[in-house]
Amino acid sequence: MDDTFNQLSTEVKELNAVVVFFMPNPAHDRVTMGGVPSGTDISIYNAHGQRMPQVLSAGMMDVSTWPNGVYHLRARTGSMVSTARLVVDH
Repeated sequence: MDDTFNQLSTEVKELNAVVVFFMPNPAHDRVTMGGVPSGTDISIYNAHGQRMPQVLSAGMMDVSTWPNGVYHLRARTGSMVSTARLVVDH
């Protein structure tokens, strides 16, 4: 009888997740983004899937010209991908 299915794996893989957050959320004019390691590729999309222009300066981002709505951030560091949600409400 083949014991292939009777073997138990005890391998443990460590995951290093990137946890990105915005403050304040909802945002009015400026937002601080935290938890973003250097070298992270950041993309922010509106509800229509359009990529939003972003200028990050000292961890702050100006959203004063963005329409009210929900925006989705995707942060990629190496093979790890993290997502976050930002609400803009002027």
